[in-house]
This record gives sequence, structure tokens and C-alpha cells, in this order.
Amino acid sequence: SFNLITTSDKSISFKSTDNGLDFDEFKGKKAVMIDVFATWCPPCIEEIPVLKEIKEKYKDNFEIVSVLFEQDKTKEEILEFIAKHGINYPITMGEENFRLAKELGDVKKVPEMFLFSKDGKFVKKFVGKTSKEEIEKYIKIAIEN
Repeated sequence: SFNLITTSDKSISFKSTDNGLDFDEFKGKKAVMIDVFATWCPPCIEEIPVLKEIKEKYKDNFEIVSVLFEQDKTKEEILEFIAKHGINYPITMGEENFRLAKELGDVKKVPEMFLFSKDGKFVKKFVGKTSKEEIEKYIKIAIEN
């Protein structure tokens, strides 16, 4: 079980399963993209406008959960980062993020994104900067299945 805490102190809970992740809040409702990122990472920052656009376009069927992969950031610093980039999806902080990164195949580099269907099945892993077209192609699959 995982319980990620967002910068707005909201809890995002889910369980790891053999097929993917079982999200308490989104199961059966939304496909979910776990975005493992860092604020110092240029490709992570370059992807923010794409992620914001995709989140808005598919908001009824899709959620992004951004997982901060940095130890030494304060909540204030992350809130400033969110404001600066106009981020419209939750960012989680804390030790659980690192436990999740290990569970997702021991993430070592950022950005890495993991897409799960509405029923929590793993769909696709994206490593490094990924085109909007590539991401959207798999989001459609995740939403429909």
C-alpha cells in the first residue's frame, strides 16, 4: 500500500498489484499517469506544458500524479515551482515517493512516466522526454481499456 501526500496535503492512496496499481480514488473512473520528476531536470520541465495540455484535454477520464524525486525541497519551494509553471495536477512529496520509485522498477533517472488504465493495469512506461503524440496515443488506450 502507498499513501502519497500532495503539496495541498491531500492523500493519494493505492495498492501495488501484479498487473499495476489499484487507485482508491480513480479506479474505474480515470486512467492515471505517474510522473516521476525533479525540479532540476530540463526534460522534466520541458514536458510540463505537454502534461498540462493533456491533463486539460482528457480531464474527465485522466489524472496525472507527479512524484517529486528529490530529497531536499521544501513545500514552499515546490509550491513556487507549481505557481511558476502553472501546473494543474497534483505533485506529491516525501519518503513514500522514493518507496514508490523503487516499486516501479527502481527508477534511477528522471523523467520516467508510468501509465495505468482505468482499472489500474499497467499500460506503458515512458523514459526521458516524450512527444505529446506518443503520450496521447497510449492515453487513449488507457482510457478505453
